[in-house]
Amino acid sequence: MSETLIRGTHPYHFRSGEWARLLTVVEAPDPARDCYVVQFGDGVTDFWVVEDDAARYELRKAPRA
Repeated sequence: MSETLIRGTHPYHFRSGEWARLLTVVEAPDPARDCYVVQFGDGVTDFWVVEDDAARYELRKAPRA
């Protein structure tokens, strides 16, 4: 199974243009909404709202090593 990578391309998005691993999708408690849990190569993790049209997410499969 290959890993999925994600990045936000809006200039003001957190770490815009940097690829992160998409770890899972969780439901944020308040307000209730689905969020991606992402992790960057340096270990920094973040939660990104799934239905955020302004973020302009791009997804791709990680290249095989």
